[in-house]
Amino acid sequence: MAKFEKEITQARALVRQGKIKPALSLLLQAGAVEEAVRILVKANRFEQAAVILLDSVGAPQKEYGSLDTLKTRYVSLAASLYAKSKKTNEAVKLLTALGQNDKAASILEKAGKKAAADKLRQKSAGSGMKVTTQNRKNNPFGNTEVTTEIAERLEKNKK
Repeated sequence: MAKFEKEITQARALVRQGKIKPALSLLLQAGAVEEAVRILVKANRFEQAAVILLDSVGAPQKEYGSLDTLKTRYVSLAASLYAKSKKTNEAVKLLTALGQNDKAASILEKAGKKAAADKLRQKSAGSGMKVTTQNRKNNPFGNTEVTTEIAERLEKNKK
């Protein structure tokens, strides 16, 4: 993060002075979203951190299943932050939009909503859904499927 080094240093100095709001403004203007979230989490302001993450994703919830890896990670982290702030329904909505129904069911169980968790698990088991975000994480070559031709070229070039 050398890219935001100056802003992060200034923001941390502001936080030490108890000026969280100006620190967040500085970081968000610079685009240092992760550092802004870190500051909010340390201050136990989980819901506000989740909102910042979702704002940085910049996509409607219906498109969460086709996000790139970084944005998927932001949405998943936002869901975890919502769960920490006892906003279970928001967390579950985000996780189901990502196709992470097991994780959503786990959050429901921890919130004492066992019936809803069971229903969600049955729904996902019955639908036979393939989770696109899971497939993308397992493919070391990004979104491109590795064909026999590509594999042979890679082997030939020893890559």
